[in-house]
Amino acid sequence: MIRILILKNYAVILKVHGEKDMNWDQIKSRWIQLRGKAKEKWGKLTDEDLDLIDGKRDRLVEKLQEKYRRSRYVTEREIDKWIDGL
Repeated sequence: MIRILILKNYAVILKVHGEKDMNWDQIKSRWIQLRGKAKEKWGKLTDEDLDLIDGKRDRLVEKLQEKYRRSRYVTEREIDKWIDGL
């Protein structure tokens, strides 16, 4: 479920607590099938990196920060977009 909050002409979309976790549980359970898509999206990830990540979001965030030198916030938003596109 998505809730929309409107503040002074700005619409803010709020995801209900736990929604990302549920989506990530699905990613984690399908990691073997999705690792190829992750490698397409983030070409700097090696097979060894993908093995180490093993479907764990926090490890993916850390590896992407290491490889692409982006902030945690930017990295997490990029991962969220990737998940939404699956």
